[in-house]
Amino acid sequence: MFNKYYDKVVVLSQPERKDRRKEFDKHADLINLRYEYFDALPMDTPRDSFNHSHYEILKNFSKSDLDRILVLEDDCRFRNMNVVEQVHTHEDEFWLNSMLIYYGMNARPYPEHKEPQYVSNYLRRVFCGYTTHAIGYHRAAVDYIVHNYQPNSKIMYDAWLSDRLPDFYALCTVPFLAVQAPSHSDLWNRNVDYTDTFKASEEYLKSIQ
Repeated sequence: MFNKYYDKVVVLSQPERKDRRKEFDKHADLINLRYEYFDALPMDTPRDSFNHSHYEILKNFSKSDLDRILVLEDDCRFRNMNVVEQVHTHEDEFWLNSMLIYYGMNARPYPEHKEPQYVSNYLRRVFCGYTTHAIGYHRAAVDYIVHNYQPNSKIMYDAWLSDRLPDFYALCTVPFLAVQAPSHSDLWNRNVDYTDTFKASEEYLKSIQ
């Protein structure tokens, strides 16, 4: 289903986390998703691995002649697949304007940021937001990121990207088409469950009319 809208689908994963890959494979099979894994780069810290791995995926894509890439993480779980077609209605117009699309995010209101804007029944323009488990990129965004993000800077990639969303035409789907499964996070070295965060963020974006 998502392959219809992207030239390439890449899933960031640590090869030793066979448990997560097994669950992702099983889940992705339900929606007939075609994808390839990118093995997380071994670095001094999980944070460095996270930053450099996302950067490397996009840098590799920037060397291709493709236009759109969907980058996922192996704890991504899809939902609301019945509205995928509606979300991507008028595909050419959609990508002509949009450089980034989040299929779910931590978008709870932050006083220091601009409020999201209504675009359609299924889309909101966002000016801040976190998470990197399911983002679609147009190559214009990829080229900008590759030329401007410095993975050695220690700034978390999702935070850096959030700060630049006002410069992009960045969208988020409503309802969310992807969330993160509760699991042990190697990045944070603890069990994480973002269920309440996604629920609150989704309700917030739905309220933007």
